Amino acid sequence: MRHSAVTDEVRDLAAHYALRTLSDEDTVRFEAHLAAGCRACEEEVRACAATVGLIGATARAVAPPASLRERLIARVAREEATWAIVRAGEMRWERDAADRRWRKVLFRDPAEDRITTLVRLEPGAGYPGDRSHGHEELYVLEGDLRVQERALGPGDYCVAIAGSVRGAARTDGGCTFLRWAAEQGERAESGDGAGLLFVGSTAEGWRETDAPGVAMRRLFKDPRDGAITALVRMSPGARLPGHRHLTAEQFYVIEGDAHVGGQDLSAGDYYRSPRASLHDVSYTDGGCTFILLASRLELLALPPR
Repeated sequence: MRHSAVTDEVRDLAAHYALRTLSDEDTVRFEAHLAAGCRACEEEVRACAATVGLIGATARAVAPPASLRERLIARVAREEATWAIVRAGEMRWERDAADRRWRKVLFRDPAEDRITTLVRLEPGAGYPGDRSHGHEELYVLEGDLRVQERALGPGDYCVAIAGSVRGAARTDGGCTFLRWAAEQGERAESGDGAGLLFVGSTAEGWRETDAPGVAMRRLFKDPRDGAITALVRMSPGARLPGHRHLTAEQFYVIEGDAHVGGQDLSAGDYYRSPRASLHDVSYTDGGCTFILLASRLELLALPPR
């Protein structure tokens, strides 16, 4: 529901939001309300934020305790760790337990026990099966990969729903794929295929979004929090308006150029931003395709600031 005018309820919510005294659940709910385009609430939040900014100017100076600096530095370190950019040429490949298996860790999220990795298998190498505590997602970038007797190639996607078993995988000619999964899974060499979903590279489903020149093909939607995994394709010169995601956002550039958060990204670059972070306009010069893990796409458009 959008408010047609500023009410006492709007003033109360906006004030608590600006002061950051809402609970996490109420914060997410209110930010979803803002993202739906409630002008009255957005204007009240701006007014409250300006007032909050003046509070410090009127307060009496008080010497902080000696321990405050250490606590502040520790907090900033934790918060900054939720942002990540990994360039294609950065970080070395690590040899995994097997001689012909390599990986590059893009991001570890200890709070969620999740890890994002690039995996490279040499010709003839295998990849162990997994019973994941959370969803395990694989997206093939190049080469061939066989999962549960299903042959996958570039652009093919597979997700093993939380609790299901993905049996051991294998490549004939070698492959590279992206993997999102729980860091601590259980090895399981065989599975019956139940709980596995495959989406081929030639599958239909591309649709235009509200942003001109931007199309999306959804691969998977997490029923727990509404987050999606999707391919996004932007035509040359296309732009995404300022937006906010309620979940963390991750994307990996498959081809082309992308400009987001003041960063210039190209093929092979990885970017992650934390939950509820605000993005300015994102754009591409020559066009791009990237794979995205974020909150549902209708949260992309916010009223201009």
